[in-house]
Parts: sequence; structure tokens; C-alpha cells
Amino acid sequence: MIQRIQTIYMLLAALALALLFVFPFGTAPSTAEGPLQDGDYDLMDQFVLLLLALFPALLSLGTIFLFKNRKLQMLLNNLSLANCLILMGLASYWSMTISEEVKAGLGLFTPVLAMLFLFLANRAINADDQLVKDSDRLR
Repeated sequence: MIQRIQTIYMLLAALALALLFVFPFGTAPSTAEGPLQDGDYDLMDQFVLLLLALFPALLSLGTIFLFKNRKLQMLLNNLSLANCLILMGLASYWSMTISEEVKAGLGLFTPVLAMLFLFLANRAINADDQLVKDSDRLR
């Protein structure tokens, strides 16, 4: 389980999504109103974004233990990929519509990093699945 490369990729995806709790989606002058009163637009400003960040992170960690069921593992990784895409889209949209003073932060790019790692994990899972199918054919 831990010796497989897709496990490392899924751990890195969960770590990239955990970085959203550190890095804001955007920053603005502290004179702004609404969710930007503290100067940062982050996960704590929108409950939906918090859920959209927690779900794929926890799903990536849980998917690691499904190493015996590769089809389900790939399906759940694809679900996490879609969730990261929705997260990135909503965060971008809301940060642009809240105020024109918002400058993009590092938090907007961490879902892209997580999607990259999930994509690489899916490729490695697919390669393992092909290896098992090829070895079954030889029997």
C-alpha cells in the first residue's frame, strides 16, 4: 500500500488541499468590508469553500486504503478531481465578484496542484490495473 507511487500522489494531493488552510485565495486592503475585513479571502469566509476543500482532502486520504479495489479508487479520485475543479472555479468567481481590489493569492493555485497529483495517481492506478490484467491473461 505505502510502497505504491499512487499513495504518495494521493498524500501530496491531500497536503496541497490542506495548504488552503494556510494560504488565502486572495488579499485585499484591510479597509475592505464584508468577508475581506481581515484583509484575506480564505476558506473561513465561505462555508461552501470549506466543505469543498475538506471533502477531496479526506477522500484522497481515504482512497489510499482502497488499494484492493482499483476501479473504486479511480472513481473516487475522479470525484475528487471534479470537486477540486468546482472549488477552484467558485473561489475564483467569488474572489472576483466580492471586490475589485482583491489580488490573487496562493490559495487559488493549490487546487491545481492537487488536481495534478490526483491525475498522476489515476495514471499510476491505471498502470497497476493494466499490469494485473496482463498477468491474469498469462495464467
